[in-house]
Amino acid sequence: MTQHGPDYATRLALSIAAEVRRHRLAKGLSAQQLAERCDRIGMPIKRSVIANLESGRRTTVTVAEVLVLAQALEVPPAVLLFPVGYATEVEVLPEAVIEPLEAIGWVAGTVAISEGEVESATESPLSLARRHQDYVALLLRSMAMRERALENVEGIPERYRQGEVDMQKAQSEYRRLQEQLVTLVAVEADAARRHELNAVNARMAELSVAMESFQQAKRKYDRLKMLLENADRSVLTYEGDVRSVREAMKRQGLIPPRLPASLSHIDPGASVKSEDSRPIYSLSWGEDGELQKKPVIEEAEAAPRMSESSHRQLQETIDEMKPYLVDAIREAMQHAMRRDEGE
Repeated sequence: MTQHGPDYATRLALSIAAEVRRHRLAKGLSAQQLAERCDRIGMPIKRSVIANLESGRRTTVTVAEVLVLAQALEVPPAVLLFPVGYATEVEVLPEAVIEPLEAIGWVAGTVAISEGEVESATESPLSLARRHQDYVALLLRSMAMRERALENVEGIPERYRQGEVDMQKAQSEYRRLQEQLVTLVAVEADAARRHELNAVNARMAELSVAMESFQQAKRKYDRLKMLLENADRSVLTYEGDVRSVREAMKRQGLIPPRLPASLSHIDPGASVKSEDSRPIYSLSWGEDGELQKKPVIEEAEAAPRMSESSHRQLQETIDEMKPYLVDAIREAMQHAMRRDEGE
């Protein structure tokens, strides 16, 4: 039977030590090289400490050491605690054995291992902060999609209205030709009548193609309007969601996360992320063994680009619609005007 108290702490420390050794060897690092990396990060961990930890002579490890060792080994801290991919189950608590990935989810707050956690998870600070992060990301993505759509369709409504005018002219001419066709069919056809009849049929065919082209353009334009309206509704919806979760946090006395500057209107007076705020760094180890720091733009601060599929769908709609809106109808009407002038 698994024992309680210090024994569990010792077993956990030994498990962490085994994972440190596993990842150190996988990186091709000696204990001394790992110690030097820890020193460069800002928390010295001597080679002897690492050696004693890996050999089992040292049976304690602090949270700070886990974090620094994880960064030095370029792995998430959670995989030192619970070896995903190297064990089928882990002892997450004394006598509580679950799968490694579930254990990591519990540490991250995405998996509950007790009923009490399930009941309190919905309005917990971690849950609210995650919801806020998700809503902000969705809001920024919707804003970017709406902005891209508006830029791409600039000027199309005006061209569409001109197309409607041309369509009305084409319909009027088509009705007139239909009446003329009835008259021509009713009269005994001679050569001149047959020529006129063929001309009327040809002209009606041209107008039919032009009107069908306009109808296709209208359907595509309506589809484009729907995309824009959906994006606008999404923006309004997610703005409301962000406000709601921030209010829920304030009611609990929590401090809501900072907002990107582009969303400052949602919570006037709240702390806003600025361009000159301290950057978050991505740490990596160069071939020379030196620690390299590269600034990382937080995903929530940079407006996400429209997804490839949505952008492709929008661009195809625009490209297909433009030729129909003006060219097809106008060409047909210009042909009619030239013919009228010739007569």
